[in-house]
Amino acid sequence: NVSNVSNVSNSPISSEASAAAAALANGGVPASDMDFDTHVVGKMGAGYLWRVGVGGHDSESEHAANTITRLRQSIAYDVHTVLLDEQHRIDRVLAAEETFLEASFASKTNDLASEDSDDSEDAAMEMMQDHHFKEEVSETFLRCIKENISQENVVIELNGLKIAEDKTFADCARFILTTCLGLCLPAPGGVIAEYQGLYPEDRPANLRKLLKRTHAKLGAWASLLQKFLKNEDDQIEVLLTLEEFCGAEGDFEDTGEFGAEFVAIFPQLLQAMYDLDILTEDAAFAWAEEKKHASESEKKFLNLAQPFLDWLENAESESDDD
Repeated sequence: NVSNVSNVSNSPISSEASAAAAALANGGVPASDMDFDTHVVGKMGAGYLWRVGVGGHDSESEHAANTITRLRQSIAYDVHTVLLDEQHRIDRVLAAEETFLEASFASKTNDLASEDSDDSEDAAMEMMQDHHFKEEVSETFLRCIKENISQENVVIELNGLKIAEDKTFADCARFILTTCLGLCLPAPGGVIAEYQGLYPEDRPANLRKLLKRTHAKLGAWASLLQKFLKNEDDQIEVLLTLEEFCGAEGDFEDTGEFGAEFVAIFPQLLQAMYDLDILTEDAAFAWAEEKKHASESEKKFLNLAQPFLDWLENAESESDDD
């Protein structure tokens, strides 16, 4: 816009420059060559439309605008980075869980390879469902402890979970017991950060202190366990699960839990369960009778429990004599 050429600078414009500008404005060619700074006045001096700010603060306004733009870009980058980090964390957790499930699935399916393929798939699927239910019961139980929920409401929540997953009272009792025992020792790797504070930081110094912790935990939750142990068969199921927990087998294989710590106090553990009315005499003898027909390798915990079973027999004899 030639009319604005005079606004480009406060310095006087030469007559030669004015004539050249006039010739360009009329569509002609300047009479003489001119040395134009095309960066400032445009090609052949045709000019630019310059926006001159009030008070001459164009550079400051432009600097402020650039600063705001950079801040916005920086904030957007930081938010994007945080979101990426969180997504990566979630991805790692999901990948670890998926790896565990796939490894467990592969292990179980290999063991079942000799059976009919349909039976193998059903067994593997049941194994995955049991693992899922175990985790659900454990996390529900831990959340109730953390939030100090009354035992009556804990029963309601676990019953709802049992119905939703089509499980039995014994299934709930099995994993309540093993989670309760786990709280006697440091948190295993599979426990989420939210509940790790419920676990002690260190192992007990000796077996006597481990037994003391065990008795305290079982005493605190004995009444809850009793509500899910409806009959003798349920108690036998719990004892079989206790074997798996201590032997890191079945639902406890490769979970990182510390059930093996209770092997050394297995008879005392059964004694504590009996004293707290979690285990009855009849259920203990029925479990022992069932294990008598197992292979020698499967009688490990029956042999460990023998001092407790002998004590029960003697107590029963004394009671009969009275």
